[in-house]
Amino acid sequence: MGLEAALVAAGASAATASVASAVVGIGASVGLSYLSKALGGKSAKTTTSSGLEGTLQIAGDVPRGAVFGRAITEGHQVYGQTGGSFASTPNLALDRVYAIGEGPHDALESVWVDGKLCTLSLVSASTHVDHYTVNEYNYPTTGVPCMHLWFFRGYTDQPALSELVTNANPSDRWTSDYRGSGVCYVATRCLYFKEVFSSFPAFSFGIRGRRLYDWRSDTTAGGDGAQRWSDKTSWVYSANPIVQLYNFQRGMSVATQLLYGANVQTADFVLDAYTAAANACDESVMDSAGSSADRYSCGTIISDAEEHGAVIQRFLDACAGAMYERAGAFAPIVGVAQATTYPTITDGDLVSGFPIRFIAKRGRAELVNGVFGTYTDLSQNGASVSYPSRVDLDAVALDTEQRYSESNYPQVFDPVQAQRLAELELLLARLQATATITLGMSAVVLEPGDWVRWTSARFGDRRWMIERIQEGRGTYTLDLREINATAFGEIDDVPLNGGLPGVGDTDLTTVPMFDVDNRTLVGDNGLKTPAIQATWQAILDNRVDALLFEYRVAGQTDVLTARSDDPLSGYYSWSAGLQSETDYEVRATITCTPPRSTTWTDWEPVTTTEQIVPVGMQNFEAALHDKIANELGAADDEWRAGLEQVNLLAAEMAAHQAVVRLDDVRRVTATFGAQRGEYLLRIGAVADDVSAAVQRVETLEAEAVSLDADLATVTTNLATVSSTVTALADGQSALASEVTELSATVDGLAAGVTVRWVAGVTPAGATAAWDLQLVAGSVTVGMSAIALPGGGGQIRLRADKVVFAKQDGTPFALFQSSGGNFYLDGSIFATGSILASHLNVSSLSAITANIGTATAGRLLSASGNMDINLTNGYLLISD
Repeated sequence: MGLEAALVAAGASAATASVASAVVGIGASVGLSYLSKALGGKSAKTTTSSGLEGTLQIAGDVPRGAVFGRAITEGHQVYGQTGGSFASTPNLALDRVYAIGEGPHDALESVWVDGKLCTLSLVSASTHVDHYTVNEYNYPTTGVPCMHLWFFRGYTDQPALSELVTNANPSDRWTSDYRGSGVCYVATRCLYFKEVFSSFPAFSFGIRGRRLYDWRSDTTAGGDGAQRWSDKTSWVYSANPIVQLYNFQRGMSVATQLLYGANVQTADFVLDAYTAAANACDESVMDSAGSSADRYSCGTIISDAEEHGAVIQRFLDACAGAMYERAGAFAPIVGVAQATTYPTITDGDLVSGFPIRFIAKRGRAELVNGVFGTYTDLSQNGASVSYPSRVDLDAVALDTEQRYSESNYPQVFDPVQAQRLAELELLLARLQATATITLGMSAVVLEPGDWVRWTSARFGDRRWMIERIQEGRGTYTLDLREINATAFGEIDDVPLNGGLPGVGDTDLTTVPMFDVDNRTLVGDNGLKTPAIQATWQAILDNRVDALLFEYRVAGQTDVLTARSDDPLSGYYSWSAGLQSETDYEVRATITCTPPRSTTWTDWEPVTTTEQIVPVGMQNFEAALHDKIANELGAADDEWRAGLEQVNLLAAEMAAHQAVVRLDDVRRVTATFGAQRGEYLLRIGAVADDVSAAVQRVETLEAEAVSLDADLATVTTNLATVSSTVTALADGQSALASEVTELSATVDGLAAGVTVRWVAGVTPAGATAAWDLQLVAGSVTVGMSAIALPGGGGQIRLRADKVVFAKQDGTPFALFQSSGGNFYLDGSIFATGSILASHLNVSSLSAITANIGTATAGRLLSASGNMDINLTNGYLLISD
């Protein structure tokens, strides 16, 4: 019989098979153990039940269970009806009943209606039931409550809810016999006024779970207090994972029927061990903010359909615990340092003739240098939220790579406790040594889980935890695992019980080095569309899924959104919804799995470019060729702007619903202090139904930072080599380009070399262009060449001199510049190398000349006063 049947019955009548209380013998190793997980290398993802049951169960036979500690649950809907007459309106009330669990539960802490946290107002309280109204669902004008909740704790003698009996339709549908004996449940009533409700509400309930027996408060069990196992009314709420463990192992029953648990007999508990472990969980520990709280707590929902071992492990994981067998009985140990009471072991105490095994380091596959995961946040309706990850940077450097382990704690509802568990797991994992030694009869008092100290001339002085003991004839062989109280935030041999405080979040919470700039996308028919490109420092954390962008017109509040699913790329462009030549603001954040607390960047300003619609896409390449040809005589920045259109075409194609997109990013980085060397390779390919493009961007960068002797001046020297290669093709055209840039900067003085190639074939013909530019300080020289369709071509030079070299390598200047003009240097010509037959000019002048015999028709002075007419034979001289 499940929860539904139990709720409407006068008493529970199910039986659950008990389990034998026998435990394994002294030869067993650590079984249910948090330490074995921490010490065993990289762990698998945790899949245990959490403090959230987020699916409403309706009717059917649901396994028996309960809430232990605090949890959020939607419960199991077992009853619903409409009825009643209010304000002359029939059937205005909707009643529902949600079963929570079996056995007495402590309280209803919170209620979430349609995913929103609401405010509870207590109307009345009694031993069996608390009555609440929900403030957010009061009638607007009168304030009359329209939503009521009754929380029945789950005692066997609790009464039926009179409101359900009175409102039953037909009258025998819910009677006074329907007490829900031993079942904790919440009854809801909603008065359906249109001013209050627009749909049937969905509920989530925050529950303080089972009231449990604590032997430490029972004088008959050696404790101090009036609690008794046989009197459930004396039990109290507890989130202590060891108290929860004890109750589950003994078994939870209603009346005389065992409902869930292991049914272990009292003789099979080492009660002193349970007491010490429970006390350690209750110890008040300070966190990084200066607040104190219990060291460990647990909140979970259990079911009799689960394996007992899985439930027990969940309790132990909440307190970094382990379960040991001692003298045939159960004995838990939790995550605090244990005192070393056995005398220090020396090499002389080892039994001769038995092998000694010692391994200082574990295999690379077992190394762990970081732990991350989630806990259950009850303030967010039981959502799984990332706790701050714990990373040992020194261990990462030693291991030469990140080796992170995911450990989720769904049964933990305190982020500081989740951090404490993760930190402890990480510190224990870095203690890598294992050993096997054999001792004599003096070791008969040792048990698995004990801590011992072994001082060895060969293997050093270490603390060890006993994992396994094998008994021989007068000998005891111990399997040891290195342990240290400092891993628990304490000191060897002097447990301080100070614990490991929660520390700051080391995870990325926003987009690093975020910036934006404008871009122009060239689309179909040559349409030039304004775009925004966001850039950021590449994100290496593979738990960051995507970047979200919000953008808006400056001064407005309405926002549009964009998304990049490639955090590693470091850049993303979009054009959707943008207006041309308009001021925008852009901000960004990250999304992660598992979820973590994140923030938006500041709003960054950017102004979009103009939008241009030219003659058509088929003429884009031809128009580009014309632009290049027309600007051969223009400034270099305009020349470069023309060539950059080639790269923009690749971005445009990627933005047009590409059906195939492939990206590859490779990065190598080395740093030492402020010095950095980095290699980055990005390869991208896009294709749609009419076109394809591929681009490769390769960058090498070296940076060195130095300080002067007084630490007053910082100098950054930078050397960069980059290459961008692009190939495009569609149904009419093909285009290829390559740009290679070298730059060096030292103390503000820069030098650079840029080489560009472009080759393309379009319906207008074939075009090829090449450009070389060298910059050193304020000096710029360069050369450009272009071959146009129809055979036209040009070469452009920019320099102070055009220098050639002789066969022996001696340089000489053919042209020199002066006043912005080039002149032919006549000194380079050999005597007699320029003949009269080589000259055909309209005018010729010289300072002196010996021209020999000259044949001419007339000689006229510059002033016109002297005229020698050789053709007509006269000489004329005038004033």
